[in-house]
Amino acid sequence: MKNTQKIVKFDVVIDGEKGKWTPLIESFPELGKTQSIAGGDKQLTSLEEIQIRFDYPLREPVTFSYKNKGGFTLSTFWEAVYSGYLVIYNEEDETAPVKADQIDRGMVMNRPKTDGKYGVWGHDMGDLLLERIVEVSPGLFSLSIGS
Repeated sequence: MKNTQKIVKFDVVIDGEKGKWTPLIESFPELGKTQSIAGGDKQLTSLEEIQIRFDYPLREPVTFSYKNKGGFTLSTFWEAVYSGYLVIYNEEDETAPVKADQIDRGMVMNRPKTDGKYGVWGHDMGDLLLERIVEVSPGLFSLSIGS
């Protein structure tokens, strides 16, 4: 059986310099650096509706649908991933009985586990890196997220 999965690795341009950096899910313009996706205007899919499965660092994986007229480029896909994680982290904070910022981290830098809608554990949103994506079937993407 032929493997039809499409795998895409992301590189980033920081302050206009292309390198072999992995893009952060959340960029930090207050640090004086700008980040963009290398080849961001490259067409990823011509499908105008896709689904992205988020499973890290979550206890409860979730799949969100996204629409974009004309399909998705690498940049518009990254923007969809960012907006998905923004929803996840915001809803986690809204639904967790005890918020992450209310838990003493002690000497540990990692984000404490919370028991909200998604059960986010181990990493703040700013820790996450979009390493690559896999199109597991037409229009359905899974993420390889590092930290």
